[in-house]
Amino acid sequence: MIKNIIALLLITYGVFGNSIFDILDTPTPEPAPIVLKIDEPSETLKAKVVPLAATITDNDDRVEVALFFLELSERVQKWDLNLQQLNDVVVTAAVKFFQGRLHGKYDGFDQGLTKLIIDVTGSEVHILSEEEKLKLHEAFEALAWALVQR
Repeated sequence: MIKNIIALLLITYGVFGNSIFDILDTPTPEPAPIVLKIDEPSETLKAKVVPLAATITDNDDRVEVALFFLELSERVQKWDLNLQQLNDVVVTAAVKFFQGRLHGKYDGFDQGLTKLIIDVTGSEVHILSEEEKLKLHEAFEALAWALVQR
């Protein structure tokens, strides 16, 4: 009798295989796609950031850089800092966030970013005004917008 039960179980397992145990598995939910809601910038800002964003060609890098600048755009308005400190924060944060993966990978991006910042603040080291911080916020957000437009 036991031999018959074991034989029946082995035949059933041979016919159905692991699919018998699949019934016990719970379905794994699919992750929801991340949607970034970034307001479309003015035409003036678009003219500045679209060519800068075009220097980054890899889609994964574009998304990461967009997230970086979107977060930076939210934070820059809250900081009391001068132009040199802003530069230090951007460089240090980028080194830590990207862990050196993008260093030297995209020619012209760092010069374009420097020009974008200097267009807002000028090149003299000074404490950033509220108006400059607002314009930097808009510029960084516009850059994030341009990077996800593909």
